[in-house]
Amino acid sequence: MNLYRHIDKNVVQFDFLTLSLGRGIYEEEAKSMGAHVFHIEPFTRRPVQNMFARKRFFKERRYEIVEIHASSPLRYAYARIAKGVGTRMVIFHGHTARPGKKNFFHRYAEKQVAKYSNFKVACSRMAGEWIFGGDQYFVVPNAIDLEQFSFQNSGRQSVRQELSIDSEVVVGSVGRLVSEKNPLFLVEVFEKLREVWPHAVLLFAGEGELHQKLDAVVNSRGLSGCVHFLGDRSDVAAVLSAMDIFVMPSLYEGLSIAAVEAQASGLHCFFSSNVPRETAFSESAQFIPLSANPQTWANVIVSQYSPKRIDCLGEMRNRGYDINVAAEWMQELYLGGAHPFSLHSGNNSSENPYDDPKGTSND
Repeated sequence: MNLYRHIDKNVVQFDFLTLSLGRGIYEEEAKSMGAHVFHIEPFTRRPVQNMFARKRFFKERRYEIVEIHASSPLRYAYARIAKGVGTRMVIFHGHTARPGKKNFFHRYAEKQVAKYSNFKVACSRMAGEWIFGGDQYFVVPNAIDLEQFSFQNSGRQSVRQELSIDSEVVVGSVGRLVSEKNPLFLVEVFEKLREVWPHAVLLFAGEGELHQKLDAVVNSRGLSGCVHFLGDRSDVAAVLSAMDIFVMPSLYEGLSIAAVEAQASGLHCFFSSNVPRETAFSESAQFIPLSANPQTWANVIVSQYSPKRIDCLGEMRNRGYDINVAAEWMQELYLGGAHPFSLHSGNNSSENPYDDPKGTSND
Protein backbone atom coordinates (compact mmCIF):
# COMPACT_ATOMS: atom_id res chain seq x y z
CA MET A 1 0.00 0.00 0.00
CA ASN A 2 2.90 2.39 0.68
CA LEU A 3 4.12 1.76 -2.86
CA TYR A 4 0.65 1.92 -4.40
CA ARG A 5 -0.07 5.30 -2.81
CA HIS A 6 3.01 6.84 -4.45
CA ILE A 7 3.37 5.11 -7.81
CA ASP A 8 2.11 6.88 -10.96
CA LYS A 9 -1.27 5.19 -11.41
CA ASN A 10 -1.61 6.68 -14.90
CA VAL A 11 1.28 4.42 -15.88
CA VAL A 12 1.01 1.43 -13.51
CA GLN A 13 -2.20 0.16 -11.92
CA PHE A 14 -2.47 -2.49 -9.21
CA ASP A 15 -5.05 -5.13 -8.47
CA PHE A 16 -4.87 -7.19 -5.27
CA LEU A 17 -5.49 -10.88 -4.66
CA THR A 18 -5.82 -11.54 -0.92
CA LEU A 19 -5.81 -14.92 0.79
CA SER A 20 -8.73 -14.04 3.02
CA LEU A 21 -12.47 -13.77 2.57
CA GLY A 22 -12.68 -10.88 5.03
CA ARG A 23 -12.48 -7.23 4.04
CA GLY A 24 -9.03 -5.78 4.77
CA ILE A 25 -8.39 -2.43 6.43
CA TYR A 26 -6.91 -0.98 3.20
CA GLU A 27 -9.52 -2.35 0.80
CA GLU A 28 -11.68 0.75 0.41
CA GLU A 29 -8.62 2.98 0.03
CA ALA A 30 -7.20 0.70 -2.67
CA LYS A 31 -10.50 0.68 -4.56
CA SER A 32 -10.72 4.47 -4.38
CA MET A 33 -7.44 4.65 -6.32
CA GLY A 34 -8.66 2.34 -9.07
CA ALA A 35 -7.63 -1.10 -7.81
CA HIS A 36 -9.75 -4.22 -7.94
CA VAL A 37 -9.54 -6.40 -4.82
CA PHE A 38 -10.16 -10.13 -5.08
CA HIS A 39 -10.53 -12.67 -2.26
CA ILE A 40 -9.86 -16.40 -2.10
CA GLU A 41 -9.57 -18.69 0.90
CA PRO A 42 -6.04 -19.52 2.07
CA PHE A 43 -4.54 -22.92 1.32
CA THR A 44 -4.08 -23.62 5.03
CA ARG A 45 -7.83 -23.39 5.64
CA ARG A 46 -9.38 -24.98 2.53
CA PRO A 47 -6.62 -26.33 0.27
CA VAL A 48 -8.79 -27.80 -2.50
CA GLN A 49 -10.89 -24.64 -2.85
CA ASN A 50 -7.74 -22.53 -2.83
CA MET A 51 -6.10 -24.56 -5.61
CA PHE A 52 -9.10 -24.28 -7.92
CA ALA A 53 -9.68 -20.60 -7.11
CA ARG A 54 -6.10 -19.49 -7.78
CA LYS A 55 -5.92 -21.36 -11.10
CA ARG A 56 -9.23 -19.87 -12.21
CA PHE A 57 -8.15 -16.38 -11.11
CA PHE A 58 -4.93 -16.25 -13.13
CA LYS A 59 -6.48 -17.96 -16.16
CA GLU A 60 -9.36 -15.49 -16.30
CA ARG A 61 -7.41 -12.32 -15.53
CA ARG A 62 -4.11 -12.99 -17.41
CA TYR A 63 -2.07 -10.19 -15.87
CA GLU A 64 1.03 -8.88 -17.62
CA ILE A 65 2.91 -8.64 -14.31
CA VAL A 66 2.36 -10.63 -11.12
CA GLU A 67 4.14 -9.78 -7.85
CA ILE A 68 3.82 -12.42 -5.14
CA HIS A 69 4.35 -11.22 -1.56
CA ALA A 70 5.29 -14.19 0.57
CA SER A 71 6.68 -15.22 3.95
CA SER A 72 8.22 -18.43 2.56
CA PRO A 73 9.07 -19.99 -0.82
CA LEU A 74 6.14 -22.40 -0.40
CA ARG A 75 3.94 -19.90 -2.24
CA TYR A 76 5.79 -20.76 -5.48
CA ALA A 77 2.56 -22.33 -6.82
CA TYR A 78 1.24 -18.84 -7.62
CA ALA A 79 4.36 -18.12 -9.67
CA ARG A 80 4.02 -21.41 -11.53
CA ILE A 81 0.36 -20.78 -12.39
CA ALA A 82 1.05 -17.19 -13.49
CA LYS A 83 3.87 -18.32 -15.76
CA GLY A 84 1.68 -21.11 -17.13
CA VAL A 85 -0.93 -18.65 -18.43
CA GLY A 86 1.67 -16.42 -20.10
CA THR A 87 2.45 -13.73 -17.52
CA ARG A 88 5.35 -11.66 -18.89
CA MET A 89 6.98 -10.89 -15.54
CA VAL A 90 6.69 -12.73 -12.23
CA ILE A 91 8.27 -11.08 -9.18
CA PHE A 92 8.60 -13.11 -6.00
CA HIS A 93 8.85 -10.70 -3.06
CA GLY A 94 10.00 -12.16 0.28
CA HIS A 95 9.09 -10.46 3.54
CA THR A 96 10.05 -12.78 6.38
CA ALA A 97 13.14 -14.43 7.86
CA ARG A 98 12.77 -17.26 10.37
CA PRO A 99 15.43 -18.86 12.54
CA GLY A 100 16.22 -22.54 12.28
CA LYS A 101 17.10 -25.09 9.64
CA LYS A 102 15.22 -25.47 6.37
CA ASN A 103 13.43 -28.77 5.72
CA PHE A 104 13.19 -30.70 2.45
CA PHE A 105 9.98 -28.94 1.35
CA HIS A 106 11.54 -25.52 1.89
CA ARG A 107 14.61 -26.44 -0.18
CA TYR A 108 12.42 -27.85 -2.95
CA ALA A 109 10.29 -24.70 -2.96
CA GLU A 110 13.40 -22.50 -3.32
CA LYS A 111 14.21 -24.26 -6.59
CA GLN A 112 10.64 -23.80 -7.84
CA VAL A 113 10.75 -20.07 -7.06
CA ALA A 114 13.96 -19.81 -9.10
CA LYS A 115 12.33 -21.71 -11.96
CA TYR A 116 9.16 -19.67 -12.25
CA SER A 117 10.23 -16.13 -11.24
CA ASN A 118 11.83 -13.44 -13.39
CA PHE A 119 12.91 -11.41 -10.39
CA LYS A 120 13.44 -12.36 -6.77
CA VAL A 121 13.14 -9.53 -4.28
CA ALA A 122 13.55 -9.41 -0.50
CA CYS A 123 12.96 -6.71 2.10
CA SER A 124 16.31 -7.55 3.76
CA ARG A 125 19.31 -9.79 3.25
CA MET A 126 18.14 -12.00 6.13
CA ALA A 127 14.78 -12.47 4.39
CA GLY A 128 16.48 -13.09 1.05
CA GLU A 129 18.69 -15.83 2.43
CA TRP A 130 15.73 -17.45 4.22
CA ILE A 131 13.44 -17.51 1.18
CA PHE A 132 15.85 -17.82 -1.76
CA GLY A 133 18.81 -19.69 -0.25
CA GLY A 134 21.97 -19.35 -2.35
CA ASP A 135 20.12 -17.99 -5.39
CA GLN A 136 20.47 -14.37 -6.50
CA TYR A 137 17.96 -11.77 -5.35
CA PHE A 138 17.57 -8.01 -5.00
CA VAL A 139 17.09 -6.14 -1.74
CA VAL A 140 14.31 -3.57 -2.04
CA PRO A 141 13.81 -1.40 1.08
CA ASN A 142 10.46 -1.35 2.87
CA ALA A 143 10.25 2.36 2.16
CA ILE A 144 7.80 4.78 3.78
CA ASP A 145 6.67 8.39 3.51
CA LEU A 146 9.39 9.86 5.70
CA GLU A 147 7.78 13.25 6.07
CA GLN A 148 4.47 11.73 7.19
CA PHE A 149 6.17 9.77 9.97
CA SER A 150 8.58 12.44 11.18
CA PHE A 151 7.85 13.64 14.72
CA GLN A 152 4.69 15.75 15.10
CA ASN A 153 4.14 17.55 18.38
CA SER A 154 0.46 18.10 17.54
CA GLY A 155 -0.01 14.35 17.05
CA ARG A 156 1.83 13.65 20.29
CA GLN A 157 -0.40 15.97 22.27
CA SER A 158 -3.59 14.68 20.61
CA VAL A 159 -2.94 11.00 21.41
CA ARG A 160 -1.67 11.72 24.93
CA GLN A 161 -4.74 13.80 25.63
CA GLU A 162 -6.97 11.02 24.28
CA LEU A 163 -5.35 8.52 26.68
CA SER A 164 -5.03 10.98 29.62
CA ILE A 165 -1.24 10.69 29.59
CA ASP A 166 0.69 13.62 31.01
CA SER A 167 4.48 13.56 31.42
CA GLU A 168 4.91 9.82 31.84
CA VAL A 169 7.51 7.84 29.90
CA VAL A 170 5.57 6.06 27.15
CA VAL A 171 6.82 2.71 25.87
CA GLY A 172 5.17 1.34 22.75
CA SER A 173 4.92 -1.25 20.05
CA VAL A 174 3.15 -1.28 16.68
CA GLY A 175 2.24 -4.58 15.06
CA ARG A 176 -0.07 -7.57 15.14
CA LEU A 177 -0.67 -9.15 18.53
CA VAL A 178 0.63 -12.56 17.49
CA SER A 179 3.24 -14.94 18.87
CA GLU A 180 6.05 -14.00 16.46
CA LYS A 181 5.90 -10.40 17.70
CA ASN A 182 6.47 -11.67 21.27
CA PRO A 183 4.09 -9.21 23.00
CA LEU A 184 3.85 -11.26 26.23
CA PHE A 185 7.58 -10.84 26.70
CA LEU A 186 7.18 -7.09 26.22
CA VAL A 187 4.68 -7.02 29.10
CA GLU A 188 7.31 -8.69 31.31
CA VAL A 189 9.93 -6.14 30.25
CA PHE A 190 7.48 -3.31 30.92
CA GLU A 191 6.79 -4.66 34.40
CA LYS A 192 10.51 -4.37 35.17
CA LEU A 193 10.63 -0.87 33.68
CA ARG A 194 7.86 0.18 36.09
CA GLU A 195 10.21 -0.57 38.98
CA VAL A 196 12.41 2.30 37.73
CA TRP A 197 9.71 4.45 36.13
CA PRO A 198 6.62 3.83 38.32
CA HIS A 199 4.40 6.04 36.14
CA ALA A 200 5.45 4.56 32.78
CA VAL A 201 2.76 3.67 30.23
CA LEU A 202 2.72 0.92 27.60
CA LEU A 203 0.89 1.24 24.25
CA PHE A 204 0.03 -1.67 21.95
CA ALA A 205 -1.09 -0.48 18.50
CA GLY A 206 -2.46 -3.39 16.48
CA GLU A 207 -4.81 -6.33 16.75
CA GLY A 208 -4.37 -10.08 16.76
CA GLU A 209 -5.17 -13.46 18.24
CA LEU A 210 -3.25 -12.80 21.48
CA HIS A 211 -5.27 -9.73 22.48
CA GLN A 212 -7.48 -11.56 24.97
CA LYS A 213 -4.56 -13.44 26.52
CA LEU A 214 -2.52 -10.25 26.80
CA ASP A 215 -5.41 -8.47 28.46
CA ALA A 216 -5.68 -11.28 31.03
CA VAL A 217 -1.94 -11.19 31.76
CA VAL A 218 -1.98 -7.40 32.13
CA ASN A 219 -4.90 -7.63 34.58
CA SER A 220 -3.29 -10.44 36.59
CA ARG A 221 -0.13 -8.38 37.04
CA GLY A 222 -2.00 -5.27 38.13
CA LEU A 223 -1.01 -3.28 35.04
CA SER A 224 -4.42 -2.63 33.53
CA GLY A 225 -4.34 1.08 34.36
CA CYS A 226 -1.06 1.69 32.54
CA VAL A 227 -1.32 -0.58 29.47
CA HIS A 228 -3.45 0.65 26.57
CA PHE A 229 -4.61 -1.57 23.69
CA LEU A 230 -5.24 0.82 20.83
CA GLY A 231 -6.31 -1.68 18.17
CA ASP A 232 -5.71 -0.97 14.48
CA ARG A 233 -5.09 2.75 14.06
CA SER A 234 -5.16 4.95 10.98
CA ASP A 235 -3.04 7.58 12.78
CA VAL A 236 0.09 5.50 13.43
CA ALA A 237 2.34 8.52 12.88
CA ALA A 238 0.60 10.36 15.73
CA VAL A 239 0.73 7.27 17.97
CA LEU A 240 4.49 6.98 17.39
CA SER A 241 4.90 10.68 18.14
CA ALA A 242 3.14 10.07 21.48
CA MET A 243 5.72 7.42 22.41
CA ASP A 244 9.19 7.91 23.88
CA ILE A 245 10.55 4.38 23.46
CA PHE A 246 9.81 1.72 20.83
CA VAL A 247 10.39 -1.94 21.72
CA MET A 248 10.28 -4.85 19.28
CA PRO A 249 11.21 -8.22 20.88
CA SER A 250 10.18 -10.21 17.79
CA LEU A 251 11.03 -13.89 17.41
CA TYR A 252 11.70 -13.17 13.71
CA GLU A 253 11.20 -10.38 11.17
CA GLY A 254 11.85 -9.75 7.51
CA LEU A 255 12.31 -6.02 7.81
CA SER A 256 9.60 -4.41 9.87
CA ILE A 257 7.91 -1.34 8.40
CA ALA A 258 6.84 -0.41 11.94
CA ALA A 259 10.51 -0.33 12.97
CA VAL A 260 11.28 1.95 10.02
CA GLU A 261 8.37 4.24 10.92
CA ALA A 262 9.43 4.36 14.57
CA GLN A 263 12.90 5.56 13.65
CA ALA A 264 11.50 8.14 11.23
CA SER A 265 9.61 9.48 14.26
CA GLY A 266 12.92 9.81 16.12
CA LEU A 267 12.17 7.19 18.76
CA HIS A 268 14.75 5.33 20.82
CA CYS A 269 14.36 1.78 19.49
CA PHE A 270 15.18 -1.56 21.10
CA PHE A 271 14.99 -4.65 18.89
CA SER A 272 15.58 -8.33 19.47
CA SER A 273 18.74 -9.73 17.90
CA ASN A 274 16.47 -11.69 15.51
CA VAL A 275 15.51 -8.43 13.80
CA PRO A 276 17.78 -7.73 10.76
CA ARG A 277 20.62 -5.28 11.39
CA GLU A 278 19.49 -3.42 8.26
CA THR A 279 16.62 -2.18 10.41
CA ALA A 280 18.93 0.23 12.26
CA PHE A 281 19.54 3.75 10.96
CA SER A 282 21.41 5.27 13.89
CA GLU A 283 23.60 4.26 16.81
CA SER A 284 20.65 4.76 19.12
CA ALA A 285 18.97 1.61 17.77
CA GLN A 286 19.91 -1.23 20.10
CA PHE A 287 19.75 -5.00 19.53
CA ILE A 288 19.24 -7.24 22.57
CA PRO A 289 19.36 -11.05 22.45
CA LEU A 290 16.14 -12.90 23.21
CA SER A 291 18.15 -15.14 25.51
CA ALA A 292 18.43 -12.15 27.88
CA ASN A 293 15.76 -12.03 30.58
CA PRO A 294 13.21 -9.20 30.98
CA GLN A 295 15.33 -7.56 33.70
CA THR A 296 18.31 -7.33 31.36
CA TRP A 297 16.13 -5.83 28.65
CA ALA A 298 14.81 -3.27 31.11
CA ASN A 299 18.33 -2.43 32.29
CA VAL A 300 19.50 -1.80 28.72
CA ILE A 301 16.47 0.35 27.92
CA VAL A 302 16.85 2.47 31.06
CA SER A 303 20.60 2.92 30.59
CA GLN A 304 20.30 3.94 26.91
CA TYR A 305 17.16 6.06 27.02
CA SER A 306 17.28 9.84 26.60
CA PRO A 307 14.23 12.11 26.25
CA LYS A 308 15.84 13.74 23.19
CA ARG A 309 14.53 12.33 19.91
CA ILE A 310 16.94 11.20 17.19
CA ASP A 311 16.99 12.68 13.68
CA CYS A 312 18.01 9.95 11.23
CA LEU A 313 15.85 10.97 8.25
CA GLY A 314 18.93 11.86 6.19
CA GLU A 315 20.43 8.41 6.72
CA MET A 316 17.10 6.78 5.86
CA ARG A 317 16.93 8.71 2.57
CA ASN A 318 20.52 7.80 1.75
CA ARG A 319 19.71 4.13 2.20
CA GLY A 320 16.65 4.15 -0.05
CA TYR A 321 13.83 4.26 2.51
CA ASP A 322 12.07 7.27 0.94
CA ILE A 323 8.92 5.88 -0.68
CA ASN A 324 9.03 8.46 -3.46
CA VAL A 325 12.39 7.10 -4.62
CA ALA A 326 11.39 3.46 -4.13
CA ALA A 327 8.20 3.98 -6.16
CA GLU A 328 10.23 5.32 -9.09
CA TRP A 329 12.57 2.33 -8.89
CA MET A 330 9.76 -0.22 -8.81
CA GLN A 331 7.98 1.52 -11.67
CA GLU A 332 11.15 1.14 -13.75
CA LEU A 333 11.19 -2.56 -12.92
CA TYR A 334 7.53 -3.04 -13.87
CA LEU A 335 7.80 -1.17 -17.17
CA GLY A 336 11.06 -2.38 -18.58
CA GLY A 337 12.77 -4.86 -16.35
CA ALA A 338 15.36 -2.35 -15.16
CA HIS A 339 16.49 -3.07 -11.62
CA PRO A 340 18.41 -0.28 -9.86
CA PHE A 341 18.80 -2.47 -6.77
CA SER A 342 21.77 -4.27 -5.28
CA LEU A 343 22.18 -7.90 -6.23
CA HIS A 344 22.83 -10.53 -3.57
CA SER A 345 23.57 -14.23 -3.64
CA GLY A 346 23.39 -16.26 -0.45
CA ASN A 347 25.84 -14.87 2.10
CA ASN A 348 27.91 -13.08 -0.55
CA SER A 349 26.78 -9.66 -1.71
CA SER A 350 27.93 -6.70 -3.72
CA GLU A 351 28.70 -3.39 -2.06
CA ASN A 352 25.50 -1.45 -1.40
CA PRO A 353 24.13 1.20 0.94
CA TYR A 354 21.88 -1.19 2.85
CA ASP A 355 24.71 -3.37 4.20
CA ASP A 356 26.20 -0.98 6.72
CA PRO A 357 23.64 -0.41 9.47
CA LYS A 358 24.75 2.03 12.12
CA GLY A 359 23.09 0.20 15.00
CA THR A 360 25.00 -1.48 17.80
CA SER A 361 24.54 -4.87 19.34
CA ASN A 362 24.24 -6.02 22.92
CA ASP A 363 24.75 -9.68 22.00
